[in-house]
Amino acid sequence: MSTKVELKQNIFEYLPMTVWEYYSYIQDNDVDIEPLGQRDNVQTTDKGGVEPSKAQSIVQSMFDGLDIGEISIAGTKEKEVLEGGHRTRKAVVAFLNNDFPLHKTSMFGEKHFSDLPAFAKEYYRQYKLRIIDFYELNGPAIGKQFVQFATATVLKFVEKANSYGKSPSIKEFRELVRVVDYGNGVVDVVLPFFKDYVGFSDSRMKFLEILLESIGLHYTKNLSVNDNDIIRYLDTATTTEVKRVKNAVLKEYAFYENIGAFWSTYYGKKVGIMEFGILRHIYFNLPDGFKVNDYDLFTKKLVRNLNDFETKNSQVDYTDENGDRLDGRYAKVWDAFKSYVKKINSDTATEQVRVWLSEITPTVIEKDSKRSFSKKDLLKRYEEVGEVCEITGDPIHFSQVVGAHIEPHCESGKTEYSNLMITTKYHNEKMGTMNALEYKKKYEASIRE
Repeated sequence: MSTKVELKQNIFEYLPMTVWEYYSYIQDNDVDIEPLGQRDNVQTTDKGGVEPSKAQSIVQSMFDGLDIGEISIAGTKEKEVLEGGHRTRKAVVAFLNNDFPLHKTSMFGEKHFSDLPAFAKEYYRQYKLRIIDFYELNGPAIGKQFVQFATATVLKFVEKANSYGKSPSIKEFRELVRVVDYGNGVVDVVLPFFKDYVGFSDSRMKFLEILLESIGLHYTKNLSVNDNDIIRYLDTATTTEVKRVKNAVLKEYAFYENIGAFWSTYYGKKVGIMEFGILRHIYFNLPDGFKVNDYDLFTKKLVRNLNDFETKNSQVDYTDENGDRLDGRYAKVWDAFKSYVKKINSDTATEQVRVWLSEITPTVIEKDSKRSFSKKDLLKRYEEVGEVCEITGDPIHFSQVVGAHIEPHCESGKTEYSNLMITTKYHNEKMGTMNALEYKKKYEASIRE
């Protein structure tokens, strides 16, 4: 025989209020905005330094027009803030009371509320808050509800970045790491590297996380990148900038894909987190315009060199010339290496990794630094081919002549006479990074159609 159980949801009322109405409500109803049962403030000061304090960030979000989340109150007669106490007492109310200024990076500079222009003051007073009143809760019931709020899953940075939704700065990159259904058709352009060659899962958007790190590195062109750099990209990147970064990312991950195709053969398993860190640091340490002629051989040498490095450094103390630990967390060089290669947010770690990589990275082919053919070579070839465009066969004046690389410069094609083809600016631009002979075949085929 089943026992009847009384089920009852905590009752609440939605009370939309402006900041000024909420401030007045607190005063009129004697709402406790700092109840004893809640956690202490995380930050000891609300005046930030290089970076804004939490309170300054909340207020800045308000001036940016962003919603700052629900604020819950509870109690029948004696009311207290349930969720959002920090936002209430240390941001919303405290700023109104001139307890702290805006951060120096704000649109108004480092000003207190009283020093703001009249329109900004009025905007702040009229800013709308979402207030939820659990008007039936008292005693232990308040604590239970608070604990439920507090135990909600904390968002990782990548999950926050993903919330930019269909913004161009994130949309196309999200599609590179997972199949996306927008409701009007499925988009599946997931990079082969993530589909076929990684040995770690996409738990909590791990693929997007490492892709965002790549985006940040290409966007800033710095040695390292942090969350703020990525947010800056998400907030400010133009359409042109998104396109540039995406092209750079695709080129980068093609490198990982080419190595991934052979990695498990020589390493015995797919690319893990540490191994990916190694590949990424290698990629960003290679010279501009590098070319790998044989990825099979490159990967074989890389794995062999990595194995040798591990054997050599597993027992080598990570100390300076005086025998002092260089990093208290790691006793051996190999231990430090395994950790540092996973990092992308530290210039110091990156610089050290690059020193180690000099022992590991196989030699690659570098691009010819000379890009343009000499007038002497152009004239010689022009007369040799009968003063015509070698793509179309049409006569052209020497003033129209452009020297095209048969083997593209970006593919390490040399700027030398044997690699020269006479054409025009139009066809040179149209062929882009295509082999000039292949482009000529394609052009001739289009003419015949």
